[in-house]
Amino acid sequence: MAAEGIKHSKHMFDVCRNGLDISEFSASAGLDQDVVKDITCMSDLVRINGVGPIYARIFLKMGIYTTQAIADSNCTSLYNELCVWTEKMNLKVTFNENDLQTCIDMAKGLPGNV
Repeated sequence: MAAEGIKHSKHMFDVCRNGLDISEFSASAGLDQDVVKDITCMSDLVRINGVGPIYARIFLKMGIYTTQAIADSNCTSLYNELCVWTEKMNLKVTFNENDLQTCIDMAKGLPGNV
């Protein structure tokens, strides 16, 4: 991906927002299209302060692919589902409902989605 000029998630997000053609990009980067789709979604999700690569991956497993999906979520429902998925993935939840509500509020204020 570095050969494509992408060195971090902000670069990927900018490329995605400017009309990334996933099949074309995956071919030029030598990556599987599903991997590029996941990276594309994660580049959006990690824009939320407190959401790093681990939580972004959990959200993907939960079927949440964008900051807009987080912004549109009910905190309690999202928290309960997050707990279920972290248990399935044998991870410890370090978020509490207040943290998650902060993420939801932050997501509501973020410009643009992929």
